[in-house]
Amino acid sequence: MKGFSIILSLFAAALLNAGELQVSLEPGEIWLGDTFEMRVSLDGEVLRDVAYTFSQPADTLSRGTSVSSINGAVSAFVTMAVRPTAIGECRLESLTAQTRSGKTLTYVGHPAVTVKALEPDPALGLSFTCEPETLMPGDRFTLKLTLRAPGLPNRGEILSPFLEQDFFRGLTARPPQLTYARGLPEDGPVELTSSPQWQPMGVDGTDVIWTMTTEGRARRAGEVTLPAPVLRDTRYTLQEGSLRPIRCAALGTPLTLKVSDPPLEGRPTGYVGAIATRLEAEATPDTLNAGVGDPIKLTVTLRTDCEPTLLRAPTLPDLKGFRLYGEPVRESLEGGSQWHYTLRPDEAGLLEIPPIPLAWYDRAAGQYATVTTPAVPIRVRPSARLVLLDASGVSLLSALPPPLRLDSGPPFSLIPHRAAIWVLTVGFGALLLRLLFRPLVRFGRRIGSCLRRSPAQRAAATLDRTRDPAEALAAVRTALRRPSLTAGALRAETASDESLTAAAEAFAALEHAAYTDGRDNPEARATLRRLLPALIKRLLPLLLILLLPDPASAAPARAADDFVRGRATAVSCTAVTPADYADAANLWLRLLKEGDTGEAVWLNAASCAFFAHDNAAAAHLLRGAERRFGRSADSERLRAALAARGLPAPPAWPPAWAGGFGDRLSLLCLAAGIVALLWALTGRRSLRVNLMLTVLLFIAAGLLAAEAAATLSAPLPEAVTVPEDTP
Repeated sequence: MKGFSIILSLFAAALLNAGELQVSLEPGEIWLGDTFEMRVSLDGEVLRDVAYTFSQPADTLSRGTSVSSINGAVSAFVTMAVRPTAIGECRLESLTAQTRSGKTLTYVGHPAVTVKALEPDPALGLSFTCEPETLMPGDRFTLKLTLRAPGLPNRGEILSPFLEQDFFRGLTARPPQLTYARGLPEDGPVELTSSPQWQPMGVDGTDVIWTMTTEGRARRAGEVTLPAPVLRDTRYTLQEGSLRPIRCAALGTPLTLKVSDPPLEGRPTGYVGAIATRLEAEATPDTLNAGVGDPIKLTVTLRTDCEPTLLRAPTLPDLKGFRLYGEPVRESLEGGSQWHYTLRPDEAGLLEIPPIPLAWYDRAAGQYATVTTPAVPIRVRPSARLVLLDASGVSLLSALPPPLRLDSGPPFSLIPHRAAIWVLTVGFGALLLRLLFRPLVRFGRRIGSCLRRSPAQRAAATLDRTRDPAEALAAVRTALRRPSLTAGALRAETASDESLTAAAEAFAALEHAAYTDGRDNPEARATLRRLLPALIKRLLPLLLILLLPDPASAAPARAADDFVRGRATAVSCTAVTPADYADAANLWLRLLKEGDTGEAVWLNAASCAFFAHDNAAAAHLLRGAERRFGRSADSERLRAALAARGLPAPPAWPPAWAGGFGDRLSLLCLAAGIVALLWALTGRRSLRVNLMLTVLLFIAAGLLAAEAAATLSAPLPEAVTVPEDTP
C-alpha cells in the first residue's frame, strides 16, 4: 500500500510539472556569418521533432537532443546552431514540436537575434598572395595568407592579441580564426598539394604577423579565382591596464591564379611541350640490321624535370627509305617518357634514321631551346618478302605470296594419326573376336588348364620363397613382361598413383640390394607381393601402346642436306632479281627431290618460283603442297598472288576436303573402325545398313587410293627458269 502511494505521488508530480514549450536564442546580437544557439525545452514530455521558420533565410548547422529526469520530473532539450544569411533582425516566426506521446505543441512567442553587417577592423590588415605571380604549366607555387594585427605589449615583448582561456594556464595565445575556400575544381588548371600550415608568428614593431601557407602546382593553361579570405574573431586590447575582448573582422581580396603557356612567337618546330630547365633526348632502334619490310621499333626517350603530362610525342622528320605505321605508343619512366614508333624499310642498302630535332622551353633562360638526337645508320638487306603493306602496316594478303619459312615442319607421310589407328584396331579386333569367339574360348580353356597359376601368382610365390634379391627381381620382371625393366623406368610409368609409387620404391630397393651386397630385403619383397597385381594392370596398356606402330617412326623422313638448306635460305634472303629467285627455287627443288618433303619446303619453292616469274612451276608446286598438307593461310596467300597477276589459280579441293592427305586417310580409318564395330555389335540385326556403309567405305577408299596415286606420281618440275620476256 505504501509503495502504491509513492508511485501515485510521482505520477502526480509529473503531471504538475508538464508545461509549455520554452525557447531561447543566444546571443541576441551577432555578426553576419556567425551562428547563434536556439534552445527548445519542455517539462513533463519527451520531444521527438521540432519544426520552425525564421523571418529571413538561415541555415541549421547542427542539432542535439537530451532528456533529464530529476525526482520523477522529465525535461527534454533540443539545441540547434543557426547561421543567418542576411543582415537585419532574424525573428522566430513559428515553432511546433511533436512529443513522443503524439502531442503537437505550438510556441506562441517571437524571439529575435540582431544580425549586424561585417565591419572590417581598421587596425587589421589581411592580404592574399601567390608566389610566384606568373605561372606556367608544371610550376610550383605557394599561397600566402598574411594577417597583421596590433600586438599586446608586455614587459618589452609583443604578444598575440588572439587569446583563449585555458583552465590551468589562463589566457594562452592561439592562431586567428581565418576562413577561405580551399577547394579547387578537380580538372582545373591548378591543384593544391598540401594542407594549409600556420607559420611561426612574427613581430614587426608593435604589430604581430600571422602567415598561413599552402603549396600548389600548375597543371595546364587556364585561370581560376580563389574567393576572398575572411577573419571573424575576438582580439584583446589593453585598456586602462586591463585586457578587454573586442569582436573584430577583416576581409581580404579575391586572388586570381592565371597559368599561361609559353609564347607562340618564336616557337620552333618539333616542340614537345616541355617547360623545364633541362631536356635530354635519345633515339634507339631495336636492331641495326633488318630485312626489307621487317618491322623496326624506334624508341625516342625524353628525360627532363618538367611535368610528365606536358610531354607530347615527338614528330619524326622525313624518313627516306622507311615507312611509319600506326600511332606511337607512350611509356612512362622515372624522370621522363618514352615513345615507341614502328618503322618498316622499303628498300635495301645502308639507310639512315635522320636526326630528330626537339624543341622545349627553358624556364631558367625564359626562351626556347632545341636538342637533336644523333643519326642512326640501319643496314637493310634484301628479302624474299614482297613489301606491300596497307596504312596500318598489315600485309595485303590478296596480293602477297607467303614469306620465307625456315621451319620445315613434319614431312609428308601416308601413315594416319595414332587415334585413327586405335579406332581401326579396336573395330577390327572386336569383329575378329565376334567371329572367333568360340574357338578362342576353347583355346583359352586349354591354355588355362596348362597354366595353373598366373604370372602374378608365380611371382608372388617366388617372392615368398626366395631370400635372394636377384631371383626375386627376375621374378617380378618376368611377371611384368619387361626383362630389361629398371627402377627409373618403373618410376616414370607409375608416377600418377601413390600405391604404384610405393611399388616402384620397393622395386628400387630390391634392385639396389641385388646389385650391391645381395642381402635380403623382406619389406621390399612384401610390398611388391602386395602391389604386383596393380602393377601388371597398369603396365599392360603401356606395353600395348609401345607395340603399336608410331606414324613418325613408321615412315621416317629422309634427313635433309643441311648444307643445301642453309644455302637455299641464304639465297632466298638475299635475292633481288628474278634470276636470284630462280636459283633459290632450284635449291628448294633439290631438297624436295632428296626427300625433304616438309610443307615449308614446298611453299618456299613455290614462293621463289613466283618471284622468278615462272608461274607454271609456282602453280604446280602450290598444287602439290595443297594435295599433301591441305589448304592453309600461306597457300591462300600464294593463290591470291597468282590471281593478282591475272593467272588462273590451280584447282582447289572442296572445303570439306581442305585438309591434307593424312587427315583424309585418318578420317577413312576412323570410318572403317566404326563400321567394323557396327558389324561386331549388331550383326544380322542391321544387315542392310552395315552393307550400305561398307559399300560407301570401299568407294571412299578407292577414291583415296586414286588420289594417293595421282599425288605421288605427279612429277616435280625439272627446274625453275626465268621467262625471256621478264624485265
